[in-house]
Amino acid sequence: MAAISPLAVEKAEDERFLIAYQRFYVDSIELSIDKSLCIRCDVCSKVCPKEAISVTMGEGKAVIALDEGKCVLCGACEPLCPAGAIKVRFNGKRNNVLVEKGGFPTPPQKLAIEAERCPERGADAARACPRGAMKLEGGVASFKEEACLRCPWCEDACVHGAVKVNPLFLGRISIDDTKCSKGCDACAKVCPTAAIKIEGGKARVAERYCVFCNACSIACKDDAITLERYQVFAEGGFSSLWSSALSKLLGQKYSARIVDRSSMGRLRSLVSESRVP
Repeated sequence: MAAISPLAVEKAEDERFLIAYQRFYVDSIELSIDKSLCIRCDVCSKVCPKEAISVTMGEGKAVIALDEGKCVLCGACEPLCPAGAIKVRFNGKRNNVLVEKGGFPTPPQKLAIEAERCPERGADAARACPRGAMKLEGGVASFKEEACLRCPWCEDACVHGAVKVNPLFLGRISIDDTKCSKGCDACAKVCPTAAIKIEGGKARVAERYCVFCNACSIACKDDAITLERYQVFAEGGFSSLWSSALSKLLGQKYSARIVDRSSMGRLRSLVSESRVP
């Protein structure tokens, strides 16, 4: 077997993790995908500039794959992962240079809880969460960030207005049930936020609780689902990489507006920073 170059991107995979890594003579960089957290959406595959990540339907379930021959470990896939399944590490420590240097944005905080406004300590919100991101422990709701996908079930369940969810995407989704195969419930099974339900033998989507991850469309073999994103709440990215990612996530029509707004904001910031006191 030929010796592996210390600069080559290699891949390792087990039941839970899919890892791409690169060893230099002193340093190392690693990108890991936790398959137990991954919801098999299309966000990482869309934003990857090298098309190194793919999510396709296998035998009855979606499969995520990584091509180490294409991956350059840029880290673009990490910040927008809805489930927090992707992590980039430099020498074993979390560090995404692309984000750190402002080339890619970070999404807003997933949710805000004003505990003092809720006499039930978040009990109603915790019970409503389809992901188990909020749990009752000792009568008080605790929050597991990686399990949260920003659906507003908890927000709507809290009658005291103590919970505010910040979405990652805004969009539109529709299901043409005339195309659906009889008895098929694939979309409802994969929907990570319980936004799709089968009622009277037909798939129905509650757009309010859809996080526009597109996992349902990937699972649909009948091409019955139309999903469109028109907004992403992640400000601050300023690079051709981010512009390209936006174009693939939202389409040229909507991404151009965000790029223009982001560019103007960055320009104002640079002008302000360059002023001599």
